[in-house]
Amino acid sequence: MPPKSNKNGDDPEEAVLQYLQRFNRPFGQNDIAVGLKDSVGKSAIAKALATLVEQQKVVDKPFGKTHVYWIAQNDDDMPPADELDAMETEVNDLKSTLPDLETAVAALRRDHAALVKTPTTPDLAGSVAAAREARDALQARLDRLRPVPSENGGPPPAPLVTSDMKADAEYERSLYRTMWQQRKKWCRDALSAITESMPKKPAQIMEELGFETDEMAGSAIENIPPPPPNFGKMRAAREAAAKAAAKAANRKRSGGAVGGEPAAKRRRKEE
Repeated sequence: MPPKSNKNGDDPEEAVLQYLQRFNRPFGQNDIAVGLKDSVGKSAIAKALATLVEQQKVVDKPFGKTHVYWIAQNDDDMPPADELDAMETEVNDLKSTLPDLETAVAALRRDHAALVKTPTTPDLAGSVAAAREARDALQARLDRLRPVPSENGGPPPAPLVTSDMKADAEYERSLYRTMWQQRKKWCRDALSAITESMPKKPAQIMEELGFETDEMAGSAIENIPPPPPNFGKMRAAREAAAKAAAKAANRKRSGGAVGGEPAAKRRRKEE
């Protein structure tokens, strides 16, 4: 009995044979069924393959329990030896040119990547306009800092910030931040000690009393840079210098008194 036709009405043998001829490589029975997208049943494929093997149109090669099928090769279609040699020579020539072509392709890819990163003409025009605006802003700032001759009637120059002024500002910032951190810790410890024996949590008591944390007020100490590592020594040195300056000023106001006696009175006694 010949194999039944597939769902589309085609001959299973013809469908399997055309499939093997189209791809011209080994296939298993399940692979053929998947390739035909189940248009031919597995039993019909098995019968069609058996028939094609008997007709020597398909080769069957068993591998254990598995069978592999491929289209029977016709030696009549094989080109002559000189044509095969010419084809092999052509293949070798193409293989020899492959490295040069790959190098050229890599260079073209690098050029393409560089061109993609390069801004377009409209983008470049916008960048130039932004750069000019930034330049004008910096030039205006520089003009404000430069001294202007009085005959030109320009505004007086802005005071320049010296390195000493900058150091003083940074010291004050570090000092106030340190004091802020200390007082924040004191408040936190005091609140913890007060609410230790209370049934309510500190957050509830703070809410009832209307207390606000720095974060609730929109301020955070973390947003201020911390003081330098040697800030303690800097603070001690500045405080010592301030005390020495105050002591010298007091001596100057007292007229250089020694032992509580003014200098003018001491000179009259000496005379």
